[in-house]
Amino acid sequence: MGVQERRVTFPGSQGSEIVATWQDPDAQDVVLLCHGLGDHRDGFHLPALAAALANAGLGSLRLDFPGNGESPGAFRYANMRTEAEDMRAAVEFLRDQGKTVVGLVGHSKAGSGVILYAAKYDDIPRVVNISGRFDNQRGIKERFGADIFERLEREGQVQITWPGSGPTKKFIWALTKEDMDNRMSLDMDPHSRAIKRSRVFTIHGSADETIPLEDAHSFHERIPNSELCIVDGACHNYK
Repeated sequence: MGVQERRVTFPGSQGSEIVATWQDPDAQDVVLLCHGLGDHRDGFHLPALAAALANAGLGSLRLDFPGNGESPGAFRYANMRTEAEDMRAAVEFLRDQGKTVVGLVGHSKAGSGVILYAAKYDDIPRVVNISGRFDNQRGIKERFGADIFERLEREGQVQITWPGSGPTKKFIWALTKEDMDNRMSLDMDPHSRAIKRSRVFTIHGSADETIPLEDAHSFHERIPNSELCIVDGACHNYK
C-alpha cells in the first residue's frame, strides 16, 4: 500500500482558506514545504521531496499560499511577512492535530519567508532555505523593466502577465507600489541574526541567474546556527 495523501484546508493568517496536501498523515513528525513566487504546492520539486520524506518515515504538509494554486485570495508580490504568518497558521494546524513539526522548507520567495518565520518564532529544529533572496533591492529592474519604479510612482500599479504554471495557461496579476515598497524595505540582515535556536540549512545553485549565489553567503554569514550547501551547476529551479 502506498503512502496516504490527503487534501486539507485551514484558515490562513488573514482569514482566507489555505489548501494543502498532507502526505503520510499517520506520521508523528512532519515537515512543512513551501513554494516560491507564483508557484503552487505541486510545483518545484515539492512532491518528490514529500515522497522522499515519506520514505524516511516523515510526514509533510505542502501548501498553496493565498492567491496561488487552489487557495483563494489575491496574489501578492512581496508579502513575505504575511506568508511567514501563513506558515505559522500551518504549523498551528499541524500541532492542533497532535503532530510535531520538525522541519520548515521554503524555495525562493518562501526561502526568505522561512527566515522571517524563524526570526520571529524560532521554534522549529531544522529550517531549510532553498535559493532565498537576501538583498531585496536587487533583481527588480531585471524582472520588470528599467522604468518599473517610475511607472509605479505614476500609475500606482502595473499589470504583469507571466506564463502559467500547471493547468493555468496565463498568470495575470497587479504589481502595486505598496508591494514594491514592502519589498524594498525588507532588510534580511536583522532577521537572519535574530535566529538563535533553529538550525538553518541554506541551499543555493552555483548557476542561479535569478538570485545571486552571494545571497546564500550573506545568510550563512549572519545566521548563528547555519550550514551552507552550494549545488554545482544548478540553476534557480534545480533543473
